[in-house]
Amino acid sequence: MTPCRSLSQTCPEEIQARIFEPFFTTREVGEGSGLGLAIADAIVRGAGGSIRVDSAPGKGAVFRIELPSVPVVDKPFDLGALRALLEDRVR
Repeated sequence: MTPCRSLSQTCPEEIQARIFEPFFTTREVGEGSGLGLAIADAIVRGAGGSIRVDSAPGKGAVFRIELPSVPVVDKPFDLGALRALLEDRVR
């Protein structure tokens, strides 16, 4: 597991429930596409893993990524598979 911690930001439960949805953003119009975490989630899921966020007021937010232990394979990342995962999330 690889944790990534933000001590300065707290993520309320209503946002946590939607944080990995494509095009979901809490930023102002024009300041973000809402695709960053959706793409990260699609990549991690595409690799057979999972990503989640845990947050509590005053404690910040922690993103936890779990990936399976597999041999390294020398092949390019399949953008078509990423597109399919994102399209599946939008439906």
